[in-house]
Amino acid sequence: MKRRRFLQLGLGGTALLSVGAIGLGLQPTRLHADTPTLKVFSPKEYAILHAMAQRICPGGDGLPSIDDLQVCEKLDTLFSRMSPRDQKDIKLALNVFENAVAGLVLEGRVTPFTQLDPKAQDDVLERWRDSSLSTARVIFRSVRDLVAGTYWGDPRCFAAVGYPGPPALGG
Repeated sequence: MKRRRFLQLGLGGTALLSVGAIGLGLQPTRLHADTPTLKVFSPKEYAILHAMAQRICPGGDGLPSIDDLQVCEKLDTLFSRMSPRDQKDIKLALNVFENAVAGLVLEGRVTPFTQLDPKAQDDVLERWRDSSLSTARVIFRSVRDLVAGTYWGDPRCFAAVGYPGPPALGG
């Protein structure tokens, strides 16, 4: 193969891959039907957080849902009190997690997280939790810890797991 033809094929292949990656990256997020008024998160970021939170703390068996406890709304309020850098970091983390191009590169997934069925979402969360890439693990752990801390810190969860609540201070 002549050098010129090789370069043409290489450039053509690169263009096709780029168009494909752009197409993957432009797949829409499935927005949450009941998006509240938000302080920090966009409706897209809220939908991503909500989808992750539903899988991290699904409720049921006497436990309230994340919607009952307004977990995502509380996290939006929490981030409204944080620095712009922290706000930017959580927004970036949510968007990377949702993005189909990042999903393809990090774990072979070509569908945005919010468009997956619950079982597939659980599988994605497990792959990010156990990833050999520290960035994926950090994103997973950060969101998981924020969601779980907000969920389990609500007194309405205490009785369902037999926890009497924190001891009273003072005397």
